[in-house]
Amino acid sequence: MSQRRTHAPRSRVPKPLRTADGASSIIDMVSRDPLVAETICLLTDDAHLPLQCIIVEGGGSPDDVFTVAELVQELARGCPIAHVVLVSCRPGHGFEHADLDRWYELSAGFDEAGVELIDWFIRDESMMVAVTPLVGEVSRWPSR
Repeated sequence: MSQRRTHAPRSRVPKPLRTADGASSIIDMVSRDPLVAETICLLTDDAHLPLQCIIVEGGGSPDDVFTVAELVQELARGCPIAHVVLVSCRPGHGFEHADLDRWYELSAGFDEAGVELIDWFIRDESMMVAVTPLVGEVSRWPSR
């Protein structure tokens, strides 16, 4: 005769999103396979606790990230969004030099909305590149 074991439900206390490696783990979980054109937004509060993961499918142009950024900036007016991590999934077309200028424009737009853009990743089928260090910015990830 087999016994059935029951377990008390574990409380799911969210962990703060404090590192690029932590973000990469989430990105790997939510990205489509095979990779499709989409923008992933990881939103956190003041304590870097996850609030929401928004995935916007489509977007064949690298500039489409601005439309998604504007959506998040609008959401921040009514939600406690303090930080955002963006991921642009670009199958067949990864990082390009113009992304450095896009970083500054994205960062300025989020600053105006009172939201800190912690990092922006560009992903294609073979690699994921963090744009923040490429522009010479000091890491915006919080210290532990």
